[in-house]
Amino acid sequence: MAAQKAAVLIQAAESLPEGDCWRVHPAQRRPLAAVAALAAIAALAVATSLLAEDWFWGAVAAFALLLALNRFFLPSRFELAADSITLKQPLWDERIAWSAVGRFAFDESAGLLSASVRPSRFRRGGLLVQFDQPARAEQIRQRLPSTALVVDRRIASPA
Repeated sequence: MAAQKAAVLIQAAESLPEGDCWRVHPAQRRPLAAVAALAAIAALAVATSLLAEDWFWGAVAAFALLLALNRFFLPSRFELAADSITLKQPLWDERIAWSAVGRFAFDESAGLLSASVRPSRFRRGGLLVQFDQPARAEQIRQRLPSTALVVDRRIASPA
């Protein structure tokens, strides 16, 4: 059963065109979580305003929290090229060359491309790639150098 599922994902990945791109918008995909996050931001901004006794600091707190959560609230676009993957966001872009990838850990919804083979709490994490479909993981996996460590964290379906 797992081999059939892997074969279907490989076939789906091969059918995706070269230079493919996709868009993800987590807040749009999870509206209840977006409302809860906005409510928490508003509550923290009000609490900051009350503690600082100045609305300005509440606005600064709200802005900082929204900035920190920009990948959730704002749409992101991923572009695959022959030599790299690029994340385009409204605030900044990130790019990582396939040759620089040492590790690719992924599950059903996202994957982390990092230069280091070993995970570390102290190094920068790498590029978090959110998938619009499960076949994206296999599409990325096919482009990685042979030296890259691939960690599949998908939950195995019971046979």
